Amino acid sequence: MFAVTDAHFDALTGRVDVLFDLVATDRRQMRQGVATALAQAEAPFPPEPGQTGYALRGSTFRGETAFSLGLSHRLNIDAPVTITANVSHSGGKNTGAALGVAGIF
Repeated sequence: MFAVTDAHFDALTGRVDVLFDLVATDRRQMRQGVATALAQAEAPFPPEPGQTGYALRGSTFRGETAFSLGLSHRLNIDAPVTITANVSHSGGKNTGAALGVAGIF
């Protein structure tokens, strides 16, 4: 039969503590990611060609906060088309960005 010594027990306790720390880190990063997604600011569609719209937005999710800036620029062409971009940040390396095109027909 195998006897568990204090050293074995301490080693196991240390490993369990590491796992709990990893779970806490993952949970925080998940919450920051959700806050980043919630903050994605969509700028309004500019009414006239050559105009630029903007939006600022903030969010919070389970204690984590994020902010975002969104821009849209209507092209100087006959068709109502805009180029859109936004970026969100919630701390650390948790930054998200999006680019797009929008139009009306």
